[in-house]
Amino acid sequence: MDLIIRVKEIIGYCPVYKVGDIIVLEEGYKINPKKSSTICMHSLASIIPYHVALSEGVEPRPVEKINLKYPDGYSKCCLVLNQVHRN
Repeated sequence: MDLIIRVKEIIGYCPVYKVGDIIVLEEGYKINPKKSSTICMHSLASIIPYHVALSEGVEPRPVEKINLKYPDGYSKCCLVLNQVHRN
């Protein structure tokens, strides 16, 4: 199952992303550089704990303390709030 990670919100300044940028993980783990925006290692690290479970059909829910104020299916790096959904 493909995962699409979309930049939903940027808090402060991010030198890499703008709202609406995406990262496409085909089959849940293969980055598609043609369909993806530039990839920042910080944001990629924030999705690593989730990508296998999400690609296997587990429903997204916040698991980090910082995510408790955000809806299900979100991860966060330093400044960027990402929304993750299956395609």
